Amino acid sequence: MNKMNLQMQKIAIFTVLVSGSIGIISLSAPAQGSSFEVAGIYSASLSGDAEIPSVNTPASGKATLELNAQAAALGGAAAAASSSDQMFYEINLQNIDEITAAHIHMGENDENGPVIVTLFDPDTPTSEINGELVSATITPQNLEGPLEGRQISDLVDLFDTGAAYVNVHTQTNPDGEIRGTIQEG
Repeated sequence: MNKMNLQMQKIAIFTVLVSGSIGIISLSAPAQGSSFEVAGIYSASLSGDAEIPSVNTPASGKATLELNAQAAALGGAAAAASSSDQMFYEINLQNIDEITAAHIHMGENDENGPVIVTLFDPDTPTSEINGELVSATITPQNLEGPLEGRQISDLVDLFDTGAAYVNVHTQTNPDGEIRGTIQEG
């Protein structure tokens, strides 16, 4: 390979690397003059140990919650048309069956609390789940219990203070088989 071709390849690689870095930087910074505040992404690691009282189960999972305004800032599909009055969520589970419901409850990690959002409510218990249980969107109309009539920002306030958790209920453990406190990140 001659020096000219080698130099051209180095320039091309450098250009790709710099372009990629600029793209990453622009994805992580909110747009100037944006009309919404970019909020975080939240998650909860779900286990039987987090239940009160704890549950001995092989089941585990993760719930991810994301304000659609954040998805728009990151280029999320269809989120650009949404507002921060909606929150996308997804629950992925392993080794769990006969699920009867999944909720967000109000409460610290050492207490049981009331349901504030129903995430999953099947007509009959599920078969075994090893993968996605549900993905959907929460709107203010989905808020219930102490948050009925409130806004998504009120739900986010609970997340920011560690005062909300995801709970997956089963036929064997109707009070909850796995749970996790919702945290930023």
